[in-house]
Amino acid sequence: MSGTEKLRPLLIGKSKKPRYFKQVKSLPLDYYGNKKSWMTSEIFNLWLMKLDKKMVSEKRKILLFIDNCTAHNLTSTFNAIKVQFLPPNTTSVLQPLDQGMINNFKIFYRKEIVKKIVSAINDTNQIVINILDAIRLCDKAWRHVKKETIVNRFTKSGFRTSTENIPDEPSDDNNDEWDQLNLNETLTSYVNVDENLEICGEWTENDIISDILDEDNEEEIEDHQIQSTITNKEAKFALETLRKYIEGNEGMEDLFKPLDDKDEFETVAKETLDIMIEILEDETNNTGNELIDNVELNNLVEELNRIDEEIFNEKVGYKSISSDVLNKS
Repeated sequence: MSGTEKLRPLLIGKSKKPRYFKQVKSLPLDYYGNKKSWMTSEIFNLWLMKLDKKMVSEKRKILLFIDNCTAHNLTSTFNAIKVQFLPPNTTSVLQPLDQGMINNFKIFYRKEIVKKIVSAINDTNQIVINILDAIRLCDKAWRHVKKETIVNRFTKSGFRTSTENIPDEPSDDNNDEWDQLNLNETLTSYVNVDENLEICGEWTENDIISDILDEDNEEEIEDHQIQSTITNKEAKFALETLRKYIEGNEGMEDLFKPLDDKDEFETVAKETLDIMIEILEDETNNTGNELIDNVELNNLVEELNRIDEEIFNEKVGYKSISSDVLNKS
């Protein structure tokens, strides 16, 4: 309820083995797949067992409040988690996620998608957002949700009482990218486009059989769309180029400043890469103010986008740290 700890998101796609994951060994969130992209009792219990294992290893015990979604059927026992179901028909009032937290996350996520679309249009590239892109954008969007927002949503739901008024982090009202698309719809309508999307339900026998038969099927994509393996040499080159870029421009010296708290490293490293990629993409589009050679810029953006987290952590001398982000089940 303090907003200082977030669980990893759980994303459910249609493919159990996306080919986009072929060369990917670590993801910033948990991923499962079935034909309907639905939360199921099996996935729910797998997620709970993973969380329980984490709590046991940290010698912690938690009380987890869950809504009455049909998929939230407990089939396992846990050592460090006690599950308390909310009373029927009270989710919209008592669940903090439904008090604006999900909407806040979705605003950030949809804006990232719009940025990606606008960038592709400006570069006359094909607009493609695959499952791996979506995962990266989900991770980035959840990191943008501030602890003040979380605290206030728990307070609004009645989980904590406080006379202290904690203001929400100022919202990002910049809709420049959306305005560039010249659509007849508002950004709000786009954010809420999946408002009535089914996320769970009763599976028929045919659904179950079809899902089992498709278990070994892979998503069909072209080989050139599969992320290639990044070598240590390529990762080192990308980081050295980035270092030169930072050293060659004013006002950027704090981006790679050593951290006193190593537990914060992964989050800060990711945010640093996000910032740098955005800066470099802006400069690539601004031909009148090129800071470094365009070819080198494009190579750097491509390398930064593809650097594997494990290699990145290894090259800068820190151990890999698991990040905590949102789960919406």
